[in-house]
Amino acid sequence: KVPVGQTYAVSDDDVATDYYRATTFNGSAPGDRTDLKGQDRYYQLWYAHRQVFVRAADVDLHDAQRSPVSSTTPPVISGSAKVGGELAASPGTWSRQVAGFTYQWYVDGTAVSGATESTYRPGVEDLGKSVLVEVTVDDPYFTATSARSAATAPVAPGTFTSAEPPAVTGTPKIGRTLKASPGTWTPSPEKVTYQWLRDGVPVRGATGRTYDLTGHDHGARVAVRVTVSAKAYAQATATSAATRPVTP
Repeated sequence: KVPVGQTYAVSDDDVATDYYRATTFNGSAPGDRTDLKGQDRYYQLWYAHRQVFVRAADVDLHDAQRSPVSSTTPPVISGSAKVGGELAASPGTWSRQVAGFTYQWYVDGTAVSGATESTYRPGVEDLGKSVLVEVTVDDPYFTATSARSAATAPVAPGTFTSAEPPAVTGTPKIGRTLKASPGTWTPSPEKVTYQWLRDGVPVRGATGRTYDLTGHDHGARVAVRVTVSAKAYAQATATSAATRPVTP
């Protein structure tokens, strides 16, 4: 049995020898054959209608060596380092032109599981922590060299965005009840509070979602101020449009 990677010298002879793991060839003339890959299959050589033998000589095989590559300027993170914001990595520059890169994001020095894209959105758990990215060369011809960016500033609280402002529904008439809708926010707030306003001035104790109009409201315009909050997000406030003047 002759292993893969040996050279088989074929010559005209009456001696027959069986062998394994050889390349397939027809034995039409003496010469050297080298097998680099093979299966455990059985072959027998014939030459001029006579069996021939094979003589094996060891051949050293070496894996192809990847070329070295180095980072000339480090990766850079752009974007807003805040909860819910998006950070984007640029790979920096390298000593050779390479096919591509892989990415791994770190928070306070710990690799984030699954964070292997070129972008990263800090989550609630990242509040107050620094983020960096490690970029690794991904090219079959070059070594898998890595480089890291500088760390960001500590991740700041996220910010709410309002797609639809608060609104007041109901008839602005003494004895009637007005109702507030909080509007539409991203992300969805965990807590919503209300403060009713009479001609822009807060009405003492009027902090529910509804407001009963009284004689004190006669002739005034009523609005509601909505404040939303959530863990790791800064509070946000928005005010509805005011009603027409309250009538008797």
